Amino acid sequence: MSRVAVIPARGGSRRIPRKAIREFHGKPMISYPIRAALASKMFGRIIVSTEDSEIASYAELFGAEVLLRPADLAEDEVGTQEVMRHVLQRVECPRHACCIYPCSPMLNGKDLWRCFHLMTRSGADFAYCPGVVYWGRVGAFLEDRPLGHWVYVMDKGRAIDINVESDWIAAERRYAELNNRVAA
Repeated sequence: MSRVAVIPARGGSRRIPRKAIREFHGKPMISYPIRAALASKMFGRIIVSTEDSEIASYAELFGAEVLLRPADLAEDEVGTQEVMRHVLQRVECPRHACCIYPCSPMLNGKDLWRCFHLMTRSGADFAYCPGVVYWGRVGAFLEDRPLGHWVYVMDKGRAIDINVESDWIAAERRYAELNNRVAA
């Protein structure tokens, strides 16, 4: 398959410590984007990029490959594009890559397909749902091209960028509403 999913999950999250493996409705957060990527059946590889051995163990447990990154690529000021380049320079070069943020519990396979089709139909280098996922042509990632303007909007308020504790709480409530569960 000519597509790869990359989930950048560093261990040093400062605002919500260990958020990639913090329990969210009974499962580690990292399990949700891995599950969505697997369910989509659109990736030849699903790779978690991390410097953290505990995150790596969880990623493998839930069905992803792991590519350990150097500690300097896990610092606060390092952008996602740098992490994507690090991974894409080390794997067999696919045509398209998808960056899936590790705290995306409401992402599903349909979202991944819709965003991918938006990019391919438009001819754009990238299409994205801010704070959740972005697709790109591998050459655009490797050349550090700007993201551009093709935005896909997830339905029913499922796109919550989880950066602080109040975001986490809102995401738990929304997930519970969408899945008819009791909020944690």
